[in-house]
Amino acid sequence: MTITMTDKQRDKQTGRQTVELAKTKLFARVSSFYRSANAIFGKIDRVANKDVVLQLLSCKCMPSLLCDLEACPLVKSDLLSLNLINCFFMKLFKTNNLDIF
Repeated sequence: MTITMTDKQRDKQTGRQTVELAKTKLFARVSSFYRSANAIFGKIDRVANKDVVLQLLSCKCMPSLLCDLEACPLVKSDLLSLNLINCFFMKLFKTNNLDIF
């Protein structure tokens, strides 16, 4: 006697694996963004002009975060984790007020 999965069970398992893979990829992208941004902040030590820092973040850090992001199925908790990127902009502009963004 063999146990086989029904099509519905197989689809559910495949969907779960896809979501887990997407979360792993998202975590890797966010980690890459933080690593790049911290490297930039560590090298310039807040001495450079804010325009230069923004340009560096948009050229070097944001592509690593946004690459293939449109293909990932995001849930609310994933979007909230991406919201932590505001911390870098708050740090750059030395503010605690999110309303100015």
